[in-house]
Amino acid sequence: MAKKKQGKKSGKGWRKWRALGSSRPVVWVAGAWRGVKERGAKNPHRSFRRTDKWAKKRRELKLPGYFAFFGETRREIWKARKAFGWLLLVIGLTQIIFVGLLSTETITAFQSALQTTGGDMAAVTAAGLTLMRTISTGGIDDTMNENGAAIRILTIVLIWLATVVIMRQLLAGNKIKMRDALYTCGAPITASVGVLLIMVFQAIPILVSVLLYNAAVATEFLRSPMTGIAFFVFVGCLVLLSVYWLIQSILALIVVTLPGTYPVKALHIAGDLIRGRRVRLILRVAFMFFILSVLITIIMIPLIMLFSWLGGIASWVNAIPILPVILVFITCGTVIFSAAYVYLLYRKMLDSERHVKQ
Repeated sequence: MAKKKQGKKSGKGWRKWRALGSSRPVVWVAGAWRGVKERGAKNPHRSFRRTDKWAKKRRELKLPGYFAFFGETRREIWKARKAFGWLLLVIGLTQIIFVGLLSTETITAFQSALQTTGGDMAAVTAAGLTLMRTISTGGIDDTMNENGAAIRILTIVLIWLATVVIMRQLLAGNKIKMRDALYTCGAPITASVGVLLIMVFQAIPILVSVLLYNAAVATEFLRSPMTGIAFFVFVGCLVLLSVYWLIQSILALIVVTLPGTYPVKALHIAGDLIRGRRVRLILRVAFMFFILSVLITIIMIPLIMLFSWLGGIASWVNAIPILPVILVFITCGTVIFSAAYVYLLYRKMLDSERHVKQ
């Protein structure tokens, strides 16, 4: 009876909105407002009110420790190492053939920084950050043409979607084939690109903060301590705003792979899942990126030093682009691990939701 009364009440509200006019914009606004009210009713948090303990308990998320969960992701990937190995090889060769190798400017800067007398730590750190930026952006830079950037983005999206398909089959106990994953992962590619476009808009505060920082450095605005503190507080708020939005969209890239899920619907589902858990998810994803950055640096520095030493002995070694090829496969492997890590987080949240309902 309570459900019928609630539906009757919402129906009256809808008819009242509908009576305001017969134009489509009024109907759209009414539907959007009703969706906002329904999502607000699900939110246990209220402004300027303390959240009750039961609401907090319902949003609990039981996860292993940071290193334990990182190791769990590695073990799950190792179980399907054959499928992931073929996926890494196919996508890596596709990028090399159709797009080309990554820019060698980053590797050259890293080599010159390592070869300086005493090892200038500032130069090494700057070159390492540039290397991580190249890997995190998939090798997309200003020197790449539009077609190459589009193909590289498409291949990165395919790696992400194929990894989600493989992980889903792996956890379901089904037989895993890279061919089947690669053929079936293209269904939600349009919806995934839609989520990526939303993420571009969500990253605008970070872009604004970078532009403001460059302008502040050029005009010596940061010379005064007080203005510098105020500026970094303001920029930090902009960055936190983007991070607050982007963590929901990262989870939506997993949700959107479900059949019949549109980008906006995926964002709503992801928002319901991470409500009350957003800070913990941000810390988990930040930890993943930190560990991957450390591992990539540990792998790349000895390789760069080795090939620099070999290039000094035999000049023909410099003519073979070995390091750029390795960098392409490391970039693809980073995407695979990130997708598997986020997918396992998604499954842990689903398990927590089922446990609360039971």
